[in-house]
Amino acid sequence: MGVPNAKRLTDADRELAAVRLREAFIQGVLTHEELNTRIEAALRAITTDDLTQILDDIPILTTTPEPIRLAVTNGHVDRLGAWRVPSQIILQLNRATSTLDFRTPILPNDGVRLDIQADRSRVVILVRSGERVVYENLGRHHSRISDQTIPPTHSAPAETAIHLFGDLRSSSLRILPPRRGLIRR
Repeated sequence: MGVPNAKRLTDADRELAAVRLREAFIQGVLTHEELNTRIEAALRAITTDDLTQILDDIPILTTTPEPIRLAVTNGHVDRLGAWRVPSQIILQLNRATSTLDFRTPILPNDGVRLDIQADRSRVVILVRSGERVVYENLGRHHSRISDQTIPPTHSAPAETAIHLFGDLRSSSLRILPPRRGLIRR
């Protein structure tokens, strides 16, 4: 009935494997046919040992994308699903909304710095279980922060942190864990 020490996978684990495989395809490590075959196998995987066999010869990315600036007035800007997360994101919103999905992308080893300047806007951050979002350096002026994540316990180390800086002015910030990511516009 399987390997006794093999850990069962979550849907997020499977999606992270698919992201890693897509990155390998983009870098020329896999052919299109290999990509499709391995993604199908990753999505059917049950244990960590199953994924190890699929990912064993795939190199781990060492490059981090350049910082990005997302700016919008009277609109919305989102990053959802699998995307390459840089170590710094500058988010500038004026009467706008933004949803940043950190549930499936591979985050940089040193974490993510998210610089927010939001005026009369709404920001939603979607995170994996155990992901730390640090917002002590985020100014709040007539604004509200709703953090619905469960802080990691001392026995389970936190994942790489997402550090928030900047200012919210008459704005709201929601931090949501997996399965709470249904967003109303």
